[in-house]
Order: sequence, then C-alpha cells, then structure tokens
Amino acid sequence: NMDSRLSEYEGETLTIYGVSSQASPIYSTSLSADYGVRTAYTIGQYDFPTQEELRLKLLAGDFDVDIYMFYTNSALGRAIREDGIYVPLTDGEIKNELDRCFDSVADYATNDNGDIWCVPIRVFDDDILYYIPEHLEAVGVSPEELETFDGYFAAMQKIKDSGDYYTFSNACSFGYIMKQMYEHNHGMNYDTDLFRKMYTTLFDGWRMDSRYDYDPWYSINPVSNEYAEDPVPYSAASTAIEVNNSTPLDKHEEGVNWRAMGLPKLAEGDKDVFTLTYAVINPYSEKKELAEAYLSCIAQNGFKYKTESLLYKDKSFYTKYDMRTAVDNDRYNVLANAECLETVVPFTSYNYIYDYQDGLKTLDEIIAELNREAEMALNE
Repeated sequence: NMDSRLSEYEGETLTIYGVSSQASPIYSTSLSADYGVRTAYTIGQYDFPTQEELRLKLLAGDFDVDIYMFYTNSALGRAIREDGIYVPLTDGEIKNELDRCFDSVADYATNDNGDIWCVPIRVFDDDILYYIPEHLEAVGVSPEELETFDGYFAAMQKIKDSGDYYTFSNACSFGYIMKQMYEHNHGMNYDTDLFRKMYTTLFDGWRMDSRYDYDPWYSINPVSNEYAEDPVPYSAASTAIEVNNSTPLDKHEEGVNWRAMGLPKLAEGDKDVFTLTYAVINPYSEKKELAEAYLSCIAQNGFKYKTESLLYKDKSFYTKYDMRTAVDNDRYNVLANAECLETVVPFTSYNYIYDYQDGLKTLDEIIAELNREAEMALNE
C-alpha cells in the first residue's frame, strides 16, 4: 500500500527500543526502501533490573526512544500499560488490524479503559508439541495421552523404554514454560500440591548443570548433544515427540506425517498460552505522529514488513504456513484457542533450580522465595 501517509516523513529517523534482538521482527530495511523513513535500533537486555531502570526513565519522560517493543512475558510491558506510559492509538488501519487478529491478541492490545495501547507484531508458536502419530502408535501411545501432565510423562517413559524412538526436547525450556503455564492458569501462589508435584516431576533425579547426568525423562538434548550421555542425531525418522526444541520447525518434510497440539496441561481446564511481540509509542517522543504512521503502515500491509506468524484469523494471509497440511492447521487451532501469556513476576533466573538440585535449598525454601518475589511484583 504505497499510499500510506508514512510517505510524508521521507528522510526522517525513528528510534526503536527492543528488549532483545528477537523482539524486533520488523523489516525496517524494506520499509525504509519503500518510504524513506530510517530506523535506529537500541537493543536492551532481558533482565529485570535493566527493565526497571527503563521503567523509571519512561516515567520521568527522559528516555529518547520513539517506539519500544516488548514481549508479553516482560514485566516491564505490563507496567507500561498499567502506568499509562503509551500513546493511545486511534489510527483506522490499526483498528482494522486488531479486527483481523485472533481475539486473544486483540484483547491484549486493548487496555481496560478501552485504549488501543499497542500494535501486535508477532506471535511466537514455540510452545507447541509436535509428534508423529505412527511413531507414537508403534510404542503404544495415543496423542490423547499427551494432553495431560501425568499422561505426557508416562508416554515419555514408554518412548524411552522402546529404544526405537526419542523425545527431542530442551528440558530447561520445557520446565520454564510449564512454570509460566502454572502462573497463567493458577496464579502466583506456589505453595500448592499442584506446583510441588510439577516441580519435583520436572527437576528431581538429574542435574541441570551436569555434562553427563542429563534428565532421564527427556533422553535427548539436540541443542547441545554433548550434554546427553548417548547423543542421538536429530531426525524425523527417530522422533516420536518434539517440544521446545531448536531444530527447524517448518515440519513440511516429504513423507513425514507431522502433527501438532498444545503442551500437556497440569489440570483440567488449563489453557494453552503464547507469547506476543508488540510495539508501543513513547508518549514523550517528539515524533509521535511519525511513529503512529510507521505502525499504521506495518499494520495495513500484513506480513510485508514483519515476520510471518500465526496472528490472523483469516488463513489466506499465510504463505509460510501451508493450511493445506494437517500440521499447520493443528498449529493454527492451538493458537486460535490459546491465551496471551503475560508475566506478572520478573524474569526468574534458573538459580531456583540449581539451588534445589544442588541441595542448597529445600523445596519449601524455594517456594517461599518464589512467593516473596511474586508478592513484591504484585504490590509495586
């Protein structure tokens, strides 16, 4: 859409802050080539002290950035919305964009007071479980068994015992997203039987920092095969389940019947979650009109200026995802019914796992620390 009002700002420069390089999935070079608006990126760090410092700068109005971009699982993003440190967006193209998005995405971008406070940019579909039905059947596992936490771990044991197929997973990442799913579905109180069961199931019996004593449930860590005692090269031919993995996720190999589903649920009624990257205009920017025109241009051009992701209800928008395939329809259905993950507590380091596994702290002490952190964050 070359009629965008962004053309009026040819030669000007916008400064964009991203909480990490992954939080900036805008094709700024292409956009600059089409409209002559340049961008200068500032990349921050994904740790809470840096974000808290940034929050204070934003509150004081002394942060020299026009647009900031965050994940929904960033504690700072929540503070920005609640503190009103944004420019309410009234552009018609941005409103149309929210109508195109999944309802949970549009709901997130709309504040409780009715403001459109951010523009959705990218949905991450990392937290999806992939499986090959024929390989599960060969070891006596049905996809339905993977829907629950207990069923998933029972299935993993069957797969491991078979010796023919493997679960390719990153145990650390899986543990962290399960903690986030617990927080999203059950709140910030960790002193519950459900959390204790989840924690001991995930972290007992192995050492996260050990080179050889890798988690026996997961069998394989393809991110760094040397950590596994008997590393197995990743291949679809040997895969039964793949989750939170760093291998290519296009899942369109010829002759492989990939399917997808949500992650196992800790309790009945739990919802799948996804992380969203979004853009917000700094209310203290001197280029607010340009910033809104920039975001409007991105919004009205589908995936031309941003990474393709499962953002829209209309399947015709997608080219990377092939909706003629079962696996991409599975992915679409998971995201269509998932909820936007919003972090309330700051990013928690893995020390709560290390200290427990090293015997430095008991589970009761770990839970007490997590509850203190949550209480501090909720009462800020």
